[in-house]
Amino acid sequence: MTGIKNLFVYGTLMSGDVMQAVTGLYFTGTHCRLDNFQRFSVKNADYPGIRHKHGKSVDGLIYLNIPDNIWPLLDEFEGDIYERIEVAVKTAENIEFSAFTYVIKEHSAHLLTDLPWSFDIFIQQRKKQFLREEM
Repeated sequence: MTGIKNLFVYGTLMSGDVMQAVTGLYFTGTHCRLDNFQRFSVKNADYPGIRHKHGKSVDGLIYLNIPDNIWPLLDEFEGDIYERIEVAVKTAENIEFSAFTYVIKEHSAHLLTDLPWSFDIFIQQRKKQFLREEM
């Protein structure tokens, strides 16, 4: 992997509680956008996945300067259906950052639904159970 230390998140890891449960550390994220991707719900899951989709964009957070020892924890959390790729994201101030993000692997694309995924619904209705079941 390259020297990139930043992580773009668009799903459950936008919750500070979930990020801390996965990494053991607290991170402060900055709102940003990933262009030419679209977020979808994953079948029978409380988390989303993203795929390349020209003309669409995904709102999320960027966590800066992730320590090297945290990446294996994130890779394990994301599991086999995701792959970590390098992307460029932009903040509301139009500042661009290089970051890694996790996208659904091609062979797992059939797990995505056509339904959008809502962070607000996750926080209000699913986060507590997700933390109990997934952590």
